[in-house]
Amino acid sequence: MRNKGLLQSLPALWLITAAAVLAPLALLLTYSYNQTIQRVEHGLTVIGHASVKRGDEVLSKTHAVLKNLVAKGYTSCSEQDRKVYGRAVYDHIEIRSIGVIDVKSRSFNCTDTKVFDPPLKMTRPDHWATGEAGQVAISAPSDDVRGRTSIFVNYGHGDGKILDAAIYTEQFWDFQDTLGLGEGGAVLLVDRQGNEITALRNSTQSQVSLATKRESGFSRSGDTFMFAHRSSKYPIEAVAIVSVDSVMKDWRKAALASLPFALAIVGFCCWQMRKLLRGGLSMSERLVQAIDADALNLVYQPIVNTVTGKTESVEVLCRWSNYD
Repeated sequence: MRNKGLLQSLPALWLITAAAVLAPLALLLTYSYNQTIQRVEHGLTVIGHASVKRGDEVLSKTHAVLKNLVAKGYTSCSEQDRKVYGRAVYDHIEIRSIGVIDVKSRSFNCTDTKVFDPPLKMTRPDHWATGEAGQVAISAPSDDVRGRTSIFVNYGHGDGKILDAAIYTEQFWDFQDTLGLGEGGAVLLVDRQGNEITALRNSTQSQVSLATKRESGFSRSGDTFMFAHRSSKYPIEAVAIVSVDSVMKDWRKAALASLPFALAIVGFCCWQMRKLLRGGLSMSERLVQAIDADALNLVYQPIVNTVTGKTESVEVLCRWSNYD
């Protein structure tokens, strides 16, 4: 009766063989996924920190300019004061205009370029808000006197006036395109409790609601990965976003690029398992496999009479040329 072979005699080795094939593929997918997530986290972290750093720089320069003007007494709409405002605007690319707001009348009196007669009435309360002594208050973006969307940075002083600077919102995020913002991102204005006031930039490709509660650092929220970072100096927060679909596409590309390497590992493992499996067979099992594989050859060896020189008989040999 012929031996039924390895499948019944050594089932554990067949399981090991299957594992040897599947394990490299599973490791490849896991490794490429982790590498993709790490790249995404690093990229969003860089963008988040750079965005806050940029925002701090813009607001710090504006704050310093307004503080210096107030300290030197340039707080009116006189021609001299407006010339000083104009020089400050010229010297600081971040600032687009400087003007004077009257808190009591809630009116905009002048800018560095002109005096408003009569003064412009201001209807939004946050536009005449002031921070604590020596600090600035930042209002949500709206149209300035030049018809551009700006945020307004207010610096109050003792005679009921506010020295106001308008900053175009692009100053906070325009640089991000060179960092590869990807499919989404925003720089937010927030209040002291971290609640969103408005987004200075919010990619139209991302439909994520940034008004929801966010955790600082890297996290996943719904169908997006995001990194949130808030300034410790000013009420701004950067949220860098990328869609999960985009990350999965990158992962699949990375896994596909690594597939030849994984197949090479699979081939090596299969070769090693073949040697291990063949080494675990008994001689009779190996002989049965050799017969099935037609690996035996018949060789005829003549028996010659040394006296007469004639072939008297033939010896039949069965040779197994490759038995390893």
